[in-house]
Amino acid sequence: MATIDWNKIVSIVQRYRTAVRVKWVVDTEDPDWNPWIIIPTDGYIETGAMGPIPVREIEWLEIDASRINGNGRLVQNQNAPETTSLMASDDDHIRFVGTVARLDAKSHD
Repeated sequence: MATIDWNKIVSIVQRYRTAVRVKWVVDTEDPDWNPWIIIPTDGYIETGAMGPIPVREIEWLEIDASRINGNGRLVQNQNAPETTSLMASDDDHIRFVGTVARLDAKSHD
């Protein structure tokens, strides 16, 4: 099985300021969209709504390039490429639904 490059995922979200949501295996409902994601230490992910949690406990992660987080009133927002371009990969664990790319993390175990 291929491993997930979490640094690449976080870099995409940070660079283009796209919305992201991460479903933890213990969550019973889909999480809300968040404006940021970080790797506070190796093997862990954190968003504005959760974390840090071990990456092994992430069920899936979604990135939506149509949901751009503003830079503030003095800095013009950067347009993000289509999510399919951001997540271009031969990885069959990434699914695209409209503007959303979903990476099924549990299928990488």
